[in-house]
Amino acid sequence: MSKKIASKSLPENLKKQVHSFIKQFESYNEKRQFPRDKKDYLFLEDFFIQFIKDRNRRADEVSSVEYKKVRMISNAQFPSITLWNLCMDGRVLAVLMNGASAGVGSSIRVPGGLLREFVYGENGNIFLLENSNYAFVLNRALKKFGTKKIFEIYDSHVGCAARKAEEMAHGKLPNDAGLLQDVIYKKQMADATVHFIKEHFDNDFSVTPIQTSFDPHNGFMYMGLETDKALSYARKTGNEYTDEVLKKLVEKRLIISTEDLIKRTDFNNLFAKYSFSLDWKSQYLQSAKQFWITISKIKIESLPLIKKELLAIYPHLSSQRVDMQDELAERAMLILTNAYSGFLSNNMQQRKKAGEHYHYPFGVHREEGVKVSEGGYPPYDISMFVVFSLDNDNLPANIELAATLVRNNRRDGRVLDRSGTYSSPQEFAEAPVPVVIQEIVREKIDEKEWERLSQIDWSDLPKDWESLSTKMFFEYLQKKANMPIGIANAINSLRERMLVLYNPQQPTSGHLIQNFKIALPIIVGSNRRNFFVIPFLKLGFQS
Repeated sequence: MSKKIASKSLPENLKKQVHSFIKQFESYNEKRQFPRDKKDYLFLEDFFIQFIKDRNRRADEVSSVEYKKVRMISNAQFPSITLWNLCMDGRVLAVLMNGASAGVGSSIRVPGGLLREFVYGENGNIFLLENSNYAFVLNRALKKFGTKKIFEIYDSHVGCAARKAEEMAHGKLPNDAGLLQDVIYKKQMADATVHFIKEHFDNDFSVTPIQTSFDPHNGFMYMGLETDKALSYARKTGNEYTDEVLKKLVEKRLIISTEDLIKRTDFNNLFAKYSFSLDWKSQYLQSAKQFWITISKIKIESLPLIKKELLAIYPHLSSQRVDMQDELAERAMLILTNAYSGFLSNNMQQRKKAGEHYHYPFGVHREEGVKVSEGGYPPYDISMFVVFSLDNDNLPANIELAATLVRNNRRDGRVLDRSGTYSSPQEFAEAPVPVVIQEIVREKIDEKEWERLSQIDWSDLPKDWESLSTKMFFEYLQKKANMPIGIANAINSLRERMLVLYNPQQPTSGHLIQNFKIALPIIVGSNRRNFFVIPFLKLGFQS
């Protein structure tokens, strides 16, 4: 990489801010009666710098004129805006499921895709809390995309650890890791969403929920598990969606498997004709461009075939009503994009020639840290568990879960120490877990203003930043740099998020103070470029 590109992805001022941030922890560490190993701080500084470089390179790609053209092509393929509700699992990504690269709809990622803002009412049914974050996100999406209709994808991914933990909490240990129960619960969430929109929006607005089941082990998906016939068959055969039951459901044509679909000669030949090396990590723009241009071509031939399969499972979609035809088109596009993505990701054409079984490159957990944000544009070189930033109530618990899984990845050798600091997987497993806390500025800020803000010296940030009133904190910001209101709001939101994590009543607080985890608070732009670090940290609590 040239020095010019490297300096663009990691500006010198940002590098200094990361160094200064870690140095404060390192200096305090020397005062402890039992200090941590100095290796920990070498590792953390290296990790955060590599993380920022990785994310900023992608931000530049998706901000390019060429990518904007790709985004126009991709969004034109769907009948309306698509939103994904997914697990925080670093393998469960809209881009891996449906080629949904940057700007193709949006997604929310929480453990198991289980939004805790859906609660049980007195009538025994689930409903969505009116002032919830999810309600806010739905409202924002309708305004952001300038649409009155969206499709919401509720995914129940195969082998979900979070769902399995949920079932264990219920006193169960199902052989399907809770897949059946998750499908049923997501069906209730879907119904509650439709009811919420009808109750709180004008009649012109609508949300059409669609359920899928992505398999992160091979990149393919199922559709139809929520139908009455599929659920009835599962109840008669053990009340679980085991691999054997899923196989039988596919054979009986009660559900669709995209893995099964690509084995058909017509689809296999079509995809083989347009096969190319799909590389989201290092060739993001090129992969997105070729993927969506190809989809725009092959949909003419393939969508009628897919719709025929769908109508066998959802016969009501044969209605000529506009909403039914749109749903049919959306489902068909989800099937097509996943089947094509799975074909390319598994390198089917080359392996078929060599007589090999296919191998999916994203099927193993390789998350190296935790990112608290509203999302990004993965897959990146550095994979992270993503925790939804607006969910403050569950933020500490979600970070704790994700950090434990990161340590498991280290201990099992699925991720390695990029800095070369540690000598063994066990030593690396005990190292601090890096947590990146992002606050996204969605307002348009010009480059000169970003440059000015990025040069600010935050060394005078009050040590009691957590106890300042909002009014006092805003006064500090205005005196300091005549802050634009959008930036000031973002910085204060970041402060409030760190307040939650440093709350002594939360487990994250002690872990951060003792440096079992280090949380880097950072302001990012709408394209997810990292601009500057605000040193919201505590080096111990005053007595």
